[in-house]
Amino acid sequence: MDNIAQQIKRKRQNEKARERNQPIRREMKTDIRNLDLAGGEAGDIKLSGEVDIKGSEVIYDLSSKFINANLAPILRDEMYGSRLNADLSLKGSLSSDAQFPQGFSADVRGEFSESEILNLHIKRAQANFSYDENHFNISSLDIDSDEVKLQARGKLGATGGGRINYSLSVPRLSFLTSFSEDMDYEGKLNAEGALTGSVDNPRLALSLLVSGFKSEKNKVEAKVLDLDGNTGFDISNVTLTVNGVAKGI
Repeated sequence: MDNIAQQIKRKRQNEKARERNQPIRREMKTDIRNLDLAGGEAGDIKLSGEVDIKGSEVIYDLSSKFINANLAPILRDEMYGSRLNADLSLKGSLSSDAQFPQGFSADVRGEFSESEILNLHIKRAQANFSYDENHFNISSLDIDSDEVKLQARGKLGATGGGRINYSLSVPRLSFLTSFSEDMDYEGKLNAEGALTGSVDNPRLALSLLVSGFKSEKNKVEAKVLDLDGNTGFDISNVTLTVNGVAKGI
């Protein structure tokens, strides 16, 4: 009898030990039916969607609407003073078991009407892009503002061969002074190029033309700056190669 009792006791002890060694599986689902932050300095921000936690994976599907929204009181930084009018949606997942950006995916859709942020006076903007470990796809990225005009289209894959084309126009470089007094630049900038390579190792090629360039602080003036460059984005070895000419210095 004592032998049987000891066997039963050992069995119970083994079962408890196995229970202690079992990983804790977290599961939680949050349904945000309608979160409305209205009034006050932040303007009107509406949020809805779902956040689902399954073990180490977080799955999110969120929609938001900004009406004259001011991000400064939310982020507690006057630098982000804004007047945003936009509809945004964000869908994807994130794994806590993987090192970022591994295990991360996102599908972003956004439409902006007349807005102001970071000293940009946006007339219209649109952003539709997606990302995961195997691809980065920009269906459309368009920003039309008084200070900057930007367009980008294309996709990169995991093994290379992709291409994202872009064009950028800054009619007045003097607007950069609002970010820092050290950036006392004048002139007009136009740039175009492409992002090539792969998701893990992209490369940026650019062709840049600046007319009427001037900087009082750096005592530099040129009628034309015509530059071509290539940039590598390997985190362990960022490289930049630029060739070009300056005319009328």
